[in-house]
Amino acid sequence: MCDAPIFVNENGILLFKYRMARGTCYWYFSREGDLSRSDGDFYRVKSDLRTRPPLEGWTFEACPLGRQTQVPTLTFCGEDEEESTDDGTSDASDSSEQQK
Repeated sequence: MCDAPIFVNENGILLFKYRMARGTCYWYFSREGDLSRSDGDFYRVKSDLRTRPPLEGWTFEACPLGRQTQVPTLTFCGEDEEESTDDGTSDASDSSEQQK
């Protein structure tokens, strides 16, 4: 999706990049299913990184399954192919874009 890899763990939780209708990109942790709907989402982070998600900045904002859980901590293991200053923070102007 969005020219980025999709990852899945043994529990069927997906890590993928999604482009909103307005063009803003987010990485998501979600259950398998209709990825255009937010009802299966745990966490998201705004990011333009192409090949891997940001390590920081994750939130459960607009993600119903992430409420009352601990926001994930990511660790990148591999060669750093994609250098960026993208820290995963989102602007307040994007808060209206809560539906995928």
